[in-house]
Amino acid sequence: MSLVTWQDYFDAVDTFITTNGYVPRYNDFTVFSITDTNQVLRDESDLGQWCSLQRKAYNMGALTQDRIDSLEDIDEWIWEIDNEWTKTLAMVQWFTSIRTKLPDDQSRHADALEENLAMFIKGFKGKKQIPRYKTRFLEQIPEYKTG
Repeated sequence: MSLVTWQDYFDAVDTFITTNGYVPRYNDFTVFSITDTNQVLRDESDLGQWCSLQRKAYNMGALTQDRIDSLEDIDEWIWEIDNEWTKTLAMVQWFTSIRTKLPDDQSRHADALEENLAMFIKGFKGKKQIPRYKTRFLEQIPEYKTG
């Protein structure tokens, strides 16, 4: 990916979001090998890093109003990332990958972790005002049903 200007990055992020339905994530801890899949991950991480820099510039008051307006025109754009929510979602994904089921606080074998993760999931059931980016991530969890 050869991106030079702010507009190049903006267009690439806009295309990424349109294609994938979420804002690119920055993974500064990822080690990549040379495969097509990892190139896609590297591209996402590069775009995610650019998005992170835009948020920092915004928070410092260093982003022009034109650029703020352009970013806000993207439906999925978010200025603040809820890190606690993201960490808990990662724990739910880990739990379901290990136990092959959603956390269930009614299970007679539930421990404190499972009970907390089950309450996290239940907090979204029936809610109508969940941001689209959160809904998309929740729907990637096997067995999770919206509504």
